[in-house]
Amino acid sequence: MALAIAIGTVLPILTGLVTKQSWGAGFRAFVLAVLSGATGFLTELKGSFDLNTSFDLTAALLTWLLVALTGVGVHLGFLKPTGISTAVKNTLVKD
Repeated sequence: MALAIAIGTVLPILTGLVTKQSWGAGFRAFVLAVLSGATGFLTELKGSFDLNTSFDLTAALLTWLLVALTGVGVHLGFLKPTGISTAVKNTLVKD
């Protein structure tokens, strides 16, 4: 669970790096949701392999929700007000 929260804090920056600035906020939110879903499912899959247990779909969905909420909270509460979000969007993928 701690790994998922740590990844959730980095996902908004990763989303800003792989999307163009001209793309709408809705599309960037979709990218963040997809990355959060992948994180949730892969984290649960890793946990099931590590503990030699069966895959728990409910835990994967809850982890997806936790990662998504963490990512949105970090973006709106820290990255956007400080200008980091805008700087990241201008870094890697250009229009």
